Amino acid sequence: MVLQLDLTKAGGCSDNPLSRLISIIKEKENDEVEVATTPEIIPQGLAQLLGNRYGYKVSVKTVENNRIIYVFKKS
Repeated sequence: MVLQLDLTKAGGCSDNPLSRLISIIKEKENDEVEVATTPEIIPQGLAQLLGNRYGYKVSVKTVENNRIIYVFKKS
């Protein structure tokens, strides 16, 4: 099952997109997570770093306008 996560809007301290992403991938319950965001919220280098840290291979599915979709797949 693929979990789709929309992190296109930066939240406040209690709803920080980066914190939400980390908590989802730390659970390791999902084989694949698609994350829609912007490069300003989660840059590609940071996505790669988080993927490596938590055992996921990260690829870019699409880049359109100022929106990017990363795919985190368990490695």
